[in-house]
Amino acid sequence: MIKCTLVATLRSAQILCIAYRKMGDKAGINRSLNNVRTELEYLRDSGVLHPQQFQSIMAQLPVSQAPLTQCLN
Repeated sequence: MIKCTLVATLRSAQILCIAYRKMGDKAGINRSLNNVRTELEYLRDSGVLHPQQFQSIMAQLPVSQAPLTQCLN
């Protein structure tokens, strides 16, 4: 269940990133990435995610304010 939620969260971030990139909305991309990070931090702080899981997922997210072409690295 947790793995499905995390996969869905990452997939949602990717979908939002694609949508915002098409619209050229850099601020929207950063908002979405910040929301995903906040949710992941909550799961880590709640003990749902192990620190290693948290770090692995966070490492896969693009950095905020990245050029739009780097959105889905």
